[in-house]
Amino acid sequence: MDEIIVRIARAMACVARLRILSRLARVGEMSPTELARQLRMSPDLVCAHLRRLSAAGLILRRRSGAWHYCKAESPYSREALSGKLTSWLCELLRKPRRAARSCGVPQRRSSSDAASERHLHGILFDAATAFTSVRRLQILGRLAGGDVVDLRTLARELSMSESAVSRHTAKLRRRGYLVASAAGRELAFTVASQFRTPAHAGLFEIICSAWEKRPLQS
Repeated sequence: MDEIIVRIARAMACVARLRILSRLARVGEMSPTELARQLRMSPDLVCAHLRRLSAAGLILRRRSGAWHYCKAESPYSREALSGKLTSWLCELLRKPRRAARSCGVPQRRSSSDAASERHLHGILFDAATAFTSVRRLQILGRLAGGDVVDLRTLARELSMSESAVSRHTAKLRRRGYLVASAAGRELAFTVASQFRTPAHAGLFEIICSAWEKRPLQS
């Protein structure tokens, strides 16, 4: 399951792919050619991004004669991880101004949907990059039950070097998913009680629901 989570997170952790998902979420089914025209991207680049999104289960592709179409819908069950994430992403991306406001982005009367969308993409990118490594998922999975565990213990239990644990926990702390405290001469880590934004919290909740045998489940 962790490998699947990493593949989906890496597909999300790209502003260009988030732009494509935003357009599909708001417009509906589109051809790659029309997507490229509206987003002012090269057709080859759009097709490459669509392949990544398709492999992650975040878009549904179909062919009609000589034409290809895609839409922001998982080809799998709505209860599958990709199905839950696609539905959640579309709900945010359809109304970027409201979603950005709920994430604490200051809104002005002159703020455009495009500006709100850029802010929202930055937030989603930040959230997704926490989950693009199996090692970081192992650390989060170990701490998801609310335990406070020091660096040396994490390294021993997860068969990782202390430098690797330090590197990955630092990134998770920067993303707001972990907090650190002093445990003697060691640092100890636990999952944050409050996440940086509702988008960070929503992504974490969905991923936890995929860990069927982990302590924290939705």
